[in-house]
Amino acid sequence: MRDRKTVWNTEKLFLRKKFKINKKETGNLALRIHHDGPAKVYLNSELIYENENPDYRILNIEKRFIDKLLDGNNIIAVETSSGRRGRFFDIALFDIKKDVADDILYSPGQPNILRGPNGFEWWLIYMANKNRELRGQYINRLHFFGKTMYAEGVTSSNTKGYFPEPAKPTYGERFDNENFINSWLFPSEKWKIEDGEFIPLSETSKALLNNKFKAQHYYFEAGINTSSEAGIIAWHKDDNNQMRIGLNEKENKWYYRIIKNGNVTEHSFPLFDDFRFGVYHSITVERNQNLFTVRIDDLAAPGISVIKTDIFDDGVPGLYSDKGKSAFDGITYTIGWDEFGDKITNWGNAKSGDKATDNFNISESGIKITNNNQFFAYKGDMLSAYEFSVQITNEDDSGTAGIYPVYIDKNNFVKAGFNYDTQKLEISAVKKGKKVFDEKYSLEQLTTMFADVKYTDMIEKGYSFNSPTWINEIWLERKTFGNRDLFVDNMFDKMTVEYLYDGKWHSFPQSETKVAPHPLYNQMTFNPARVERLRFINKEPRDQARHIYKIRVNEKFKESYNIRAVKQEDKVLIFVNGKEICSVNIDFPAAQSGIFADGCALVFNGILWYHLPK
Repeated sequence: MRDRKTVWNTEKLFLRKKFKINKKETGNLALRIHHDGPAKVYLNSELIYENENPDYRILNIEKRFIDKLLDGNNIIAVETSSGRRGRFFDIALFDIKKDVADDILYSPGQPNILRGPNGFEWWLIYMANKNRELRGQYINRLHFFGKTMYAEGVTSSNTKGYFPEPAKPTYGERFDNENFINSWLFPSEKWKIEDGEFIPLSETSKALLNNKFKAQHYYFEAGINTSSEAGIIAWHKDDNNQMRIGLNEKENKWYYRIIKNGNVTEHSFPLFDDFRFGVYHSITVERNQNLFTVRIDDLAAPGISVIKTDIFDDGVPGLYSDKGKSAFDGITYTIGWDEFGDKITNWGNAKSGDKATDNFNISESGIKITNNNQFFAYKGDMLSAYEFSVQITNEDDSGTAGIYPVYIDKNNFVKAGFNYDTQKLEISAVKKGKKVFDEKYSLEQLTTMFADVKYTDMIEKGYSFNSPTWINEIWLERKTFGNRDLFVDNMFDKMTVEYLYDGKWHSFPQSETKVAPHPLYNQMTFNPARVERLRFINKEPRDQARHIYKIRVNEKFKESYNIRAVKQEDKVLIFVNGKEICSVNIDFPAAQSGIFADGCALVFNGILWYHLPK
């Protein structure tokens, strides 16, 4: 929103301002500019910006201009004119240190959520304004920290950090050319491509992805158009060991058929009431070793959607047609799994030293470690590049728990764990039996919180944490939220402050208030407290002013964290609650991932792991 400071009535405007710098400390400047009419900007008489059209952006100043700055007084000058829509000009010069100026994206809206092309990622698609351009469409990755949805946005091309494009599937096919032929096996009659469709040449046909795609965990989806009976092969080891999921037009049902050592078991279920044959439908199966989750047209398959089997072998998926005419299109295959709650499975290869352990159980809350003994389990197909994430919740104040982003064997791994005694993240790497990386990271951060409307009115303001959190500082803005022109000497004098933990409200003992390092804020400091919610209550009964809305708190440590690792061929990136913590710049060959706990009873939940192809 424009804030008018000086009335401008002339057709042209000329501005000059002196500023001082210490040239030894200034090496990277950015210019933020906003104008309606044609504009030119000069730095010590050098033209550094010129634009005939309206503009609003932040841009880097070329090094050749920075090198000409003087140690001491310098001058920035502006020449601008009235624009088509009015007269406005605003400019600022920033020392951005090691950062790079980025696009300005603002007023995001019209959000939509879409599954990514690999079947595992989720993306937020939204409209926003960028710089002075027309409103456009942008995307950002979505993550789920437990049951909390987290969006990485808003980001642009120069935003600092790891923000890749949507990951591709391990294999995808639209059947728009003949290049697919090397990825498939055709043990029965031949198939053909016609108008972008994959069509069997006989009523009884099947096609399989070839054995280079063999895995125990994967996402497989296909578009199917049948007038009789056809579907996907959810798993295929050989002709006597396979699983099919199909559509049957004659009975208006879907079915799954398991052939194990030549023995056939089949179950069928009525389709949706509005289901129609002769048009395209999608069938999706997510295989998590012996669990097969089935969706039809992206809805849970009616009757039963999770099929538990005794299938544990590697295999490949495929397509088949049994009767009538059929066609297929839009194949997605990605190695990986996404599991939550009591659908978490097959972490049973747990080890304590060299001995098997049974000190865990699986329920709706996830994998719960039931005692404080050592726990270690690993899972997954051997891959060179993948993403792995898990939510870890520890109600104890002690012990260590975390993940193995890379696990090959006891002499080759990367380990990242939360130490609840020291409240640090500890990351180490061992290669060929030698420790090659060992670092500890504080997760302390000053974070912004907004009032929780469920617990907020004119007298009381509530702020909720996603999980119990240790904090030791609260910052309040000294400008009153309801009256931005009113500046308060100490905002904490207006309200009592309390925190909720374990069902009881507490005050902050031995707290001190002062002006924060940033003079716009008051700061209250206290001994670290474990907090579930904060509340601020106006001290004066007749005071109905909305003094605060957005606050800042200093988080020391949290009871629950999402930890994510991205394994690439030459490094491993580690993230905590969406923030990149470090890069372990060591190359490891194909590996699995693992989880561990030592000296604490806790819960692992929301475990996501998927392949990142080249």
